[in-house]
Amino acid sequence: MPKTLTNLDLDLVRTFATIAGTGNFTRAAETLRRQQSTISLQIQRLETALGQKRPHLRVVLLDV
Repeated sequence: MPKTLTNLDLDLVRTFATIAGTGNFTRAAETLRRQQSTISLQIQRLETALGQKRPHLRVVLLDV
């Protein structure tokens, strides 16, 4: 059973938001001062927590 958003590690959400804001994993890694492989592993953890794999996990920014 996937974890709920309340159980997600805040760092995973921050990484996802940084990828969304920068547009790609490389820039997100630079912004967060981490290796790109670390970013990829965090996204894998997020996918597992949400029960989704990357092809179905789309980054869409909305103005609110």
